[in-house]
Amino acid sequence: MGEWINKNKKIILTIFLMLIIIISGTVAWLTWKSKESSLVLTVGEVNGPTISLYPYQLNGTLSPVLSYERVDYVQVEATNNRSEKVKAKLFYNIKSIDSALISSDVKYTVTSSDSKNGTYTEYATGDFSSALAGNVLEIANISIPANSNKFYRVYVWLDGNGSNSTAMQGKTLSIELRAEFMADDITPELDDGMIPVVIDNSGSETTIKTISKSDSNWYNYKNKEWANVVLTTSSSRSKYLNTTGVSVSESDILAYLVWIPRYKYKIWTTTPSSEGSEQTIEVVFEDKTTPKSTGTTVGSYRTHPAFTFGDTELNGIWVGKFETSGDATTPTVKPNLSSLTNQNVSTQFSTAQKFGTSTYGSTSKMDAHMMKNSEWGAVAYLSHSNYGLNGEVYMNDSYYTGGSSGTVNGKVSSGSFTWDGKIRSGTTIGSYANDRTLGTKASTTGNITGVYDMSGGAGEYVMGNYNNTVGNSGFSTMPDSKYYDVYSIDRVSLCTIETCGGHALFETNNWYGAYGSDGGFVSSSTGSYQWFIRGGEIFLYDSEVGAFAFHSRGGDAYDYSFRLVVAPL
Repeated sequence: MGEWINKNKKIILTIFLMLIIIISGTVAWLTWKSKESSLVLTVGEVNGPTISLYPYQLNGTLSPVLSYERVDYVQVEATNNRSEKVKAKLFYNIKSIDSALISSDVKYTVTSSDSKNGTYTEYATGDFSSALAGNVLEIANISIPANSNKFYRVYVWLDGNGSNSTAMQGKTLSIELRAEFMADDITPELDDGMIPVVIDNSGSETTIKTISKSDSNWYNYKNKEWANVVLTTSSSRSKYLNTTGVSVSESDILAYLVWIPRYKYKIWTTTPSSEGSEQTIEVVFEDKTTPKSTGTTVGSYRTHPAFTFGDTELNGIWVGKFETSGDATTPTVKPNLSSLTNQNVSTQFSTAQKFGTSTYGSTSKMDAHMMKNSEWGAVAYLSHSNYGLNGEVYMNDSYYTGGSSGTVNGKVSSGSFTWDGKIRSGTTIGSYANDRTLGTKASTTGNITGVYDMSGGAGEYVMGNYNNTVGNSGFSTMPDSKYYDVYSIDRVSLCTIETCGGHALFETNNWYGAYGSDGGFVSSSTGSYQWFIRGGEIFLYDSEVGAFAFHSRGGDAYDYSFRLVVAPL
């Protein structure tokens, strides 16, 4: 992975943007105008790409045509002075669009060339049939070779073979053409004992198979397919390492982990919501060498705090795919097992660190620890972005890891299901349900690649503490500060971006009706509420559960589990 920051090696992507398209009149089908703009993307930019508008206008007309080559285009020039290739995406921000134009007859085409005045060939094409106001329409992923230039022309045109041309007269469309780097830093960082796998539950049985870390089919975050690895027993490890297509026996697996890449998120509020205001969380993946975004105002970006581990910046974290199972001596992270509960926070903390030993194939390149509150937030925010489910995850209505009630909470249960969609009755697991998504929608992606048990289940203690107060946690003194988030405030209404941003507290307060507000916040109140609990205070309180729910307790042993995080150092 190349470094993003290099003063002598910048990537500049200059876009001449078609900003506004207006359909009107009876003489021309489509009258449009564009303002010439320069969009400059520089590696290492703190606050992300910006658009500067210049006082240049071009006017013309478009009528239905049989080929995009009959209309004008917007020129895109990309220069890469780095020693490795980079990728970017071109997309339209749909500002507004009349319903008649949400049509396959309104098309876009992107062509490419190695020289500005050279021969252009068709690179990508599509239409506006899925274009909705306020949404983004991706039109092309572009790859810019090392130390080279690439040139693109972007066309918007009306298909003369279309059937609804008359209905489009007098309608309006307003769009912005934008570009954004696709960071290579999404690439997972592996420990020696981590085995990349793909999970397939489309057949007669769910299969876990090894895959090369360089295989493009391992993950695809754009398609909501997150990277998974397994840790196996020492006796079986050599059978699976550096292989492809080898079925992994469930009995050999000690833990499933999911990669959460480093990202910054766009701030949408700076005050707590009392009623919930669910919306897509905009995230942009980035490399740890990129200067952190430190925005504090609505519309600015902020690097998620979970990717700063003490004094170390991380390219991502591995999180337990399920609540921790097994026992304190040999903990596991596996589906269809009883969650490990009835440990105080201190014992949970020590149990999590056992995953960092050679028993699990771990080395000093990684730090295994109990999940922090901010790390929970990192998973929850990515889940509610375009890279995740972007909705409410189904509730786990049991103490069995990876379980699902087949609905978002227990108010209207469709039954009990396993992580891969089998019907469960107590400890008995039957055949697959007709709709396997009744199980997989309990993950953060809505498919089997995501993280489970974020809603309901046992509820999870996280390392989020009020004012360095031990409470009933069992700690004699607090651990190293990198292992927990500390809050000197005692209510969500006092949160700010600096104190709670990204922690899935005030910014997502009451989303989907999940329990939170001041009553769930850590404090020094009588009754001991110094430690955060996430996902809901066990599944029995079904109306309060959710990935954005938070409660608090004193850290004592109870029916709560915890989650593993492994940080690449």
